Amino acid sequence: MDTFAFIGEGITSSEHSELCKLVGEYGHIFRSSLPDELPPERGIEHEIETGDALPINTRAYPLSSQQLKEQTKQLTELLDKSLIRESTSS
Repeated sequence: MDTFAFIGEGITSSEHSELCKLVGEYGHIFRSSLPDELPPERGIEHEIETGDALPINTRAYPLSSQQLKEQTKQLTELLDKSLIRESTSS
């Protein structure tokens, strides 16, 4: 399976080759699948203080239907594994 197939439109052949080369060179860093749980706690809790502002849910940039399907699939997988959670308002 092509590692960068989900990127779809907008990537040139030479960019694709460069990405494949980088992934090959640093392949030992990348996982082939997601872990089933979060890493152990390390004593540091990271929070982004937004004051009274509510989370904004807007697209940063438009996605093609293929990209939107892939994004939805990945978000669902991350939510199911509890590796991410939805933003909550204070």
